[in-house]
Amino acid sequence: MSSAAPIDAPALSQRSLGLDLLRIFAAVWVTIFHWSTLYGPSVAVPEWASGIIRGGYLGVDLFFMLSGAVIAHSAMNRTWSGFARARFLRLFPAFFAISLVVALALFGARTLGRGEEFAPDTIVGLTGLTFWTGGVIIVPPAWTLEFEVQFYLLIAVLVLISRNKLTPARLLAGSYVYFLVWLLAHAADSRLLEVVTIYESGPLFILGALLGISTTRERLRTNGPAILIALTLTYHGLIGRTAEMGVSGSLQVVWILCVMGLAVSTIMWASLRPPGRIRHPRRRKQIQTLSLMTYPIYLLHFDVGMGVIRFIGGLGVDITMAVLGASVLVLALSWLSVRVYEPWARRLIRRAFGWDEKVVNDERVESDSSEHSRSRQVPAADDPSRTDRQPA
Repeated sequence: MSSAAPIDAPALSQRSLGLDLLRIFAAVWVTIFHWSTLYGPSVAVPEWASGIIRGGYLGVDLFFMLSGAVIAHSAMNRTWSGFARARFLRLFPAFFAISLVVALALFGARTLGRGEEFAPDTIVGLTGLTFWTGGVIIVPPAWTLEFEVQFYLLIAVLVLISRNKLTPARLLAGSYVYFLVWLLAHAADSRLLEVVTIYESGPLFILGALLGISTTRERLRTNGPAILIALTLTYHGLIGRTAEMGVSGSLQVVWILCVMGLAVSTIMWASLRPPGRIRHPRRRKQIQTLSLMTYPIYLLHFDVGMGVIRFIGGLGVDITMAVLGASVLVLALSWLSVRVYEPWARRLIRRAFGWDEKVVNDERVESDSSEHSRSRQVPAADDPSRTDRQPA
């Protein structure tokens, strides 16, 4: 990105309402799924609602597809180093702060550490390196960040190979290479290749990326064969994932088709939808803020949220009030993270490393997933002199 002209944060109309709402839904779905292990036996819900709650683990797969769509946009015509810095600034500040808070709380409860000191692997857990070195994962839901970062690395390598001029055509070509390596990894049962292809979750990222760059009908037709392959591999991965959760038979097929249909239709709608005027800008801004809050919500809801539910419930308070109290606390902490802490932490990191604030500013990256900020005219995909820049 440092070689490209700095791009300011996109206007309100350049953001995708559909993907923001889908991200919020996924976060709520995962939260209810985890919290139901505490309050499920105490609250009578209809059978259909109970079935939806039990499928909440698939909210993670929605996140992966959404991430593929958003990241595909953020990487176009940017340098690999600028792309990597932007993603680091988006993920690490909140991860570090929330991991530290949880580690201190667990340390106080003497469930981590030895005597008066932290265990060495707990300190490593604060850096995120524990995903690859082994050891304590302080915030359990953060296991997904390993796959997220591996996908970022694949995109960064593709950007580097493209000489910092990644285009939709080059991303499409990279997708076909990915499919070949994925098939080879499963045929050879290679642990290394499985890591490179991000195990069974990789196709979800690739599917989201291919749908995200299909911003015209012509491009959608061009990407069609690759999208079909990605759909097939995604279905294969979700078969294994739902089977691990004890879902089989017709219910398994219904869940997979519903999740894939929801994600694919929403991303396609966001990609192909022409720009338009925002009728309620204040409400739209609130939705965008809540969409950005889904990341800290996802990290906070497990230990912090469930801890509050246990504590309040242990006082004999009605479970509904316990869940309400946990919801208010998690939302408040997430809002403070997005609006106060994360901007401050990013400025601090930028100054410490001398990074250009405008170049790596990711506030324009995370919630926007459309190409509304650029002309709908699509330049020649194989012409590196043309720009196809869009804030992502």
